Amino acid sequence: MAYFEEFQKCLKYINENVEEEIDFDNLYRMASMSKTNFQRFFLFLFDMSLQDYIRRLKLKYAAQKLVNSNMSILEIAYLYGYDNQSSFTRACKAEFGKTPKEIKLGNKYTSISPLNIKESMREGRFEVNEKPFVYVREIKNSHVVSFDEDCFDAEEVAWNQLRKWANENLKDKTARKYVGVAPIGHHPEGNHEDASEHVKHPYKAMMFLLEEEANTKDFFGKSVENGPNGLYLVSDVALNAYDDNGFLDMALCMIQASQAFVDFVKNTDTYEFDCGKGIFYEEHVFNEDWFLSGGVPSGFRMWVPVKRK
Repeated sequence: MAYFEEFQKCLKYINENVEEEIDFDNLYRMASMSKTNFQRFFLFLFDMSLQDYIRRLKLKYAAQKLVNSNMSILEIAYLYGYDNQSSFTRACKAEFGKTPKEIKLGNKYTSISPLNIKESMREGRFEVNEKPFVYVREIKNSHVVSFDEDCFDAEEVAWNQLRKWANENLKDKTARKYVGVAPIGHHPEGNHEDASEHVKHPYKAMMFLLEEEANTKDFFGKSVENGPNGLYLVSDVALNAYDDNGFLDMALCMIQASQAFVDFVKNTDTYEFDCGKGIFYEEHVFNEDWFLSGGVPSGFRMWVPVKRK
């Protein structure tokens, strides 16, 4: 996928420049991501932070210098950003289980390998580095409360209404599942490129109810409704596309992520798109900061309807 090819180029840049001063602004531009989203995606892919990877990779090259050069331990410590030999020794001991002197004399150590992205299909899932990036989710007998708007900026209005209601009534709001849907699309008068940024259209923001909450007609003043049901392809969406004014372009983020669904369906004999349903859902992951002041969700997933062949 082109999406991961760009990130692979970023890894190559890090691996080739780790001994020099890395231009992080350039790194984030290469991935078309903000600093925060790049670091989140890096952590998701590799189970370590970007900073930790760079630190460990520098130690790998420092160990190579210890073995293959005539430089002193202190010179190598300074070269790789350590203020003194003691801090360098502690870092080597933590990473390799050996002191710099032991590495220099023994010529043996085990170090991290440069990271890469590996894509694969396994058991009906599209995986990246053995993590499910696209997977099938079956929803049965779901019930929701919803906030429906039909106006300009309908998404923002609907989610703000839900946020206000949740703050007034719920203690476990961050543990809930939230999905939204634009029944006739976000830009019913044209495609994303041709339509104006703010178009009047309906939007429904929903919160899933727990099983024991679905047996009532009313939940904190909101009518209980049937929610989404069926089979869906689910994928995390990287929030990494911005408009000319520097604002997050959610629609473009989703367009970029949709390629993962296409690749999944091409490589499976089990599922196909369920075009009869005609709509997809947007799952929002909200943290306490969002409930406090709104803004961008901390996570975002697309649900695209599929059916078994």
